[in-house]
Amino acid sequence: VIFIYRHDKFRKGLPVYHIDRYVRETGEIFEDGSHIVYVNGNYKGDDEIGQLMNDFHQTDPDNMHYEELAQGVKHFKEVEEGRDTMCEAVQEYAEKYAEKYAEKYALKQRTEDVKKLMESTGFTLDQVLDALKIQGEERKLLIEQLQK
Repeated sequence: VIFIYRHDKFRKGLPVYHIDRYVRETGEIFEDGSHIVYVNGNYKGDDEIGQLMNDFHQTDPDNMHYEELAQGVKHFKEVEEGRDTMCEAVQEYAEKYAEKYAEKYALKQRTEDVKKLMESTGFTLDQVLDALKIQGEERKLLIEQLQK
């Protein structure tokens, strides 16, 4: 697994950090086949990793070091089929984000409303939820939120 961070996750100025699993008691590397690599997305070296990170930040494919990446970016920016694909992907992401945000905001607002009703009426949480006919998953979520 490779994680490319926007920043230097470990704040040591290195371009790449390889994470290994090991047995604490013996100090021996545990060979389970997993490999975890963190890449510093802010790394600016003149080596291959620095050039790749520069390409990731580059908006103009003509200024990229790696031709394969430049061609991919050109496809999504300059070819109609690529632009259509990218637009669809961005729209799908935006819709999912908006839906998730709306659900989160609605729950937050509903939680505040229930809390205000409890304060103004002196009703218990169950009494307010019953009066508002809130059942099922929404009721469970509201109870969790209000018991924090």
